[in-house]
Amino acid sequence: MTRTAQVKWPDFEPILKPLHWAVVGAAATRMYMPERATRDFDIAVAVADGQQVRDRLVAAGYQLDGDLQLIRGSRWVDLTGLAIDVIEGVGRCRRFCAYGVAQVHFDRPM
Repeated sequence: MTRTAQVKWPDFEPILKPLHWAVVGAAATRMYMPERATRDFDIAVAVADGQQVRDRLVAAGYQLDGDLQLIRGSRWVDLTGLAIDVIEGVGRCRRFCAYGVAQVHFDRPM
């Protein structure tokens, strides 16, 4: 299958390393289907890493735009105005989120 990636998303590896994180949402699906039009970039992190992620984003120049409304996490904005949602795995998905985030480095074609 030919990849259809049109948008260059930010690379959080230098900011968040060695924390585990994963791209989720519309940006993550482009590996498996035609890219969807989206105006934000979503990442998932472990709940235990939430505060460290916030601290690192502030240090990297991202602005906190507030907490997410329906799920645990926060919305950030970069210097270009791109919105980044940081979703912290909680509740029934906590075990799945922890597993998925831990496995992300084994499946990084982008």
